[in-house]
Amino acid sequence: MRKIGLLFTAIAALAGIANGDVTGKAITLKTKPIVETTSQIMARDKVYGPKLSIRKIKTYEEQNEFEFDHLPSNPRSPASATWPPMVNDAPLNPGTSEKSHRGPLFSTPVNFGGPDLPNAGFVPPDSCGDVSPSSVLVCANGRMRSFDRLGNQTTINTTGNVFFNSVRTAGQNVSDPRVTYDRITKRWFLEIIDVLSANNRVCLAVSDKEVIDGTTVWTFFQFAQNVGGGASGFCDYATLGVDANGIYMGSNRFNGSFQNCDLFAVDKAALLGGTLVVTPFRNLITAGVAGMFTPWPCTNDDPTATVAFVLGSDGAFTGTLSYRRVTYSAGTFTLSSNATITVPSNSSPLAMPISTSATTTGSVAALDLRLFYARVFRNRVTGAVTVHAAQGVKMNSAGVGSSSGDRSGARWYNIGNVFSGAATLTAAGTVVDPATTGFQYCTIPSTAMNGQGHQFIGFSMGNLSNSPGVAGAYRLAGDPLVSTPTLITAGVNYYAVQGTGVSGQRWGDYSFTIVDPRDMMSIWSFQEYCNANNSWQVRAVKVLAPAPTLTSVSPNTGTTGQTLNVVVTGTGLFDPDSTYPDHLTATFGANITVNSVTWSNPTTATVNITVDPTAPTGARTVGVTNPDGQSTSGPTFTVVPKPVTGTLNLFGYTGPIAGLQFIYEIRDSSTNALIETQTLTGLGAGNTFTLNTNQTIGTYKLRIMGINRFLASSLPMTLSATGATGLTYSLLNGDASADNIVGVADFNLLRG
Repeated sequence: MRKIGLLFTAIAALAGIANGDVTGKAITLKTKPIVETTSQIMARDKVYGPKLSIRKIKTYEEQNEFEFDHLPSNPRSPASATWPPMVNDAPLNPGTSEKSHRGPLFSTPVNFGGPDLPNAGFVPPDSCGDVSPSSVLVCANGRMRSFDRLGNQTTINTTGNVFFNSVRTAGQNVSDPRVTYDRITKRWFLEIIDVLSANNRVCLAVSDKEVIDGTTVWTFFQFAQNVGGGASGFCDYATLGVDANGIYMGSNRFNGSFQNCDLFAVDKAALLGGTLVVTPFRNLITAGVAGMFTPWPCTNDDPTATVAFVLGSDGAFTGTLSYRRVTYSAGTFTLSSNATITVPSNSSPLAMPISTSATTTGSVAALDLRLFYARVFRNRVTGAVTVHAAQGVKMNSAGVGSSSGDRSGARWYNIGNVFSGAATLTAAGTVVDPATTGFQYCTIPSTAMNGQGHQFIGFSMGNLSNSPGVAGAYRLAGDPLVSTPTLITAGVNYYAVQGTGVSGQRWGDYSFTIVDPRDMMSIWSFQEYCNANNSWQVRAVKVLAPAPTLTSVSPNTGTTGQTLNVVVTGTGLFDPDSTYPDHLTATFGANITVNSVTWSNPTTATVNITVDPTAPTGARTVGVTNPDGQSTSGPTFTVVPKPVTGTLNLFGYTGPIAGLQFIYEIRDSSTNALIETQTLTGLGAGNTFTLNTNQTIGTYKLRIMGINRFLASSLPMTLSATGATGLTYSLLNGDASADNIVGVADFNLLRG
């Protein structure tokens, strides 16, 4: 690699001195968009066939990467594995250290392979992917494939050349694919560059819906790297972000060697209307102020957003990130001045040695300190809106970044105050294997935070004995900031596709980790691994947090016909906002209808239920299912009879009541037909009576008489879901002869 002379004034860079906001000049391109369906594109694929290119290595980055190792260190950057810094950093002792993760607290119910080298033909793959509510799209250099959410191949299986044939420069391959699903418009946005050596094209495609099938309509656009008369060069490593107002693309510009970084803002509303309007912002790395290398415009699914956040590694100091904001107003984009954020110490990651099973020597490239992905995420529990990003870092066994480190780990950053004021580092952490013989090379990471505040960091991982595999670390909200990695899919044999002795076999370059647009809870990660000798494959992995638990329900009883709120208590309960299709659900067993579930926090939800009027009495198991499909059950809810209570005034009787028996008859209120009879002995304090019934809600007659002693009395009774209360009866003692029998003799005495 050649050293790039882009070291700028240190004091100005660290202070984030402004170089002034810039209002961009919008350029409306007159070329008409090209519209094709997926079926039409795949028909073209059949005509041209895959016709794979010889394994072509794109050399711009390989020969002319930005040289981070020659940058000075930010003197404010703490030598720590975390932010806030840890005190007395020491090597981790997995399983015992308070600084280490509790363990692999996640599952991967979906894990499938996408494009691979034999079917793509290019090195490096530049692998990426995203997910919609129905579809998964996985892309790499040389191959694009669509799947359903279980990993079954669907409509798209073609080359990037075929897909973007209508807008790429004739005869030129395309490279560096990016794909983003936009929750706001429910459309797919794809970006790719062609490899024309100077002023190559940036190509865009947008779908008409979120489902990818044969009828999906794709609209294609393109513009040249030097759009608007900008600096001539090659647009490389184009990044992609989408928000309510724009489609944003960052780029590293080369012209024989690295020149600078640019940002392009495309008016989203105009694009969806069929017109391409591009606003270029040039030279983000500026003398005296530094700036960002590999600018990442952050995708944001807030439909009310007016500001976009762009983040990158700083071009003047290690231990520093740079950011800018893009403000949108009435079709005009304005770029803010550059500002910086101090982060824990870092150094360019170590290349991964080729597995000892290989018959060749060399290493697998880990790239540099660029950020591999950055995106806006919202914590539904706390309401915090933050940007999350990750980079590979050379570090020691404690996870502290250092040029003398002996391993590579994944460093992640959570950034707050994203859209106004001074952006701040709210947290930073590290994934590192501290073991001497562990997986000491974790490279090309990306990270995402779900609505629970849980975070997953995905990356490639290997060591001298293991070729690169897919790995990750799941960090629950509140977990320690340093985690140990977990291998998800192991690499196979060795990777030395470029031949023997090559230091820096081209690997990865891209890493994507996103939150599922169905539930705001599941996390998908798209990572590369060695699937065979001298071959790569992209894997799509769906990652789930631990399942919820239930401990209690209150109240835990109800009567037939009753509608009531039941509070369920447990852990890990979650529900996204109403813009997501999947939600927290509950079950209460047979003959009980769940009307609604209202989530309060991770430990509490309120369930409104209706017990069927004919529901049998007895206990039922209560269960809940989180939006990600994970369920739990345990507590019981019991259907009980409706209580009927009241008071019996016993006129003319002064004897004991303990042994008295009463007949309670529930009769039809209109016909007086007998419906139910109960015989009960005794009364409660104050001559109160209680009986239970399973009769449905309605109006009845309740007739009460004392066996042998009291004359009967009948009154209307309204039975609600909670029973009937406050009934008052007056029973006349008819045993005038005191023989415990009400008969003719008593009648004659009473008549006299």
